[in-house]
Amino acid sequence: KGLLAVTIYFFVISLCSGVYSTLIMPYFRSTGDWAFFGYNLDGMVVYIMIYGASTIGRFLGANVQYRIKFNKEKRFNVAMAVYIITNALYIIIFHLPVYLMVLCMFVEGALSVTSYNIRISSTQQYVPDHKRGRFNGVFLFFNNLGMILGQLVAGGIGDLGWSVPIIITVDFAFNLVAVFLIVLPARNQISKIYNADL
Repeated sequence: KGLLAVTIYFFVISLCSGVYSTLIMPYFRSTGDWAFFGYNLDGMVVYIMIYGASTIGRFLGANVQYRIKFNKEKRFNVAMAVYIITNALYIIIFHLPVYLMVLCMFVEGALSVTSYNIRISSTQQYVPDHKRGRFNGVFLFFNNLGMILGQLVAGGIGDLGWSVPIIITVDFAFNLVAVFLIVLPARNQISKIYNADL
């Protein structure tokens, strides 16, 4: 049940990421200049800045996690907090000035690599060797399916001419609701997986 809940939630993450990744570059490409400490920056420059900040955050977050071992009883709580915080950051990010967008994406990068490492290491340790290939295949199938469906949804919504920041806000609000509808009810089962002594 724990593995099923994790798989379903990551299907939702992939779905939302598919919507987001499809719309975000055209959005920045089509916007005009953005104010940044008295300078006017092209939308694509802002796009590069926020993704650069996310990449740096992931690098530093992975470095910190490599050096610090979480208490095993807190691994699920850490992952749950990361799911909530990163979704909340995406909900607000495109309603903020550029310097706060950069800061939010840095924090998102640093945190998301933490939850990724917790999920990948604990599920691979939990699944028996003779079933690991089957689990990984099913997990990747649902991840890819979510991404493809998200891209299709984004294409359909994009043709309607809706505001991209509003679409992204709704997209990650849906993801945040999924945390409380999928992950939280299965916390006892997921905790058995995430709180392993690795």
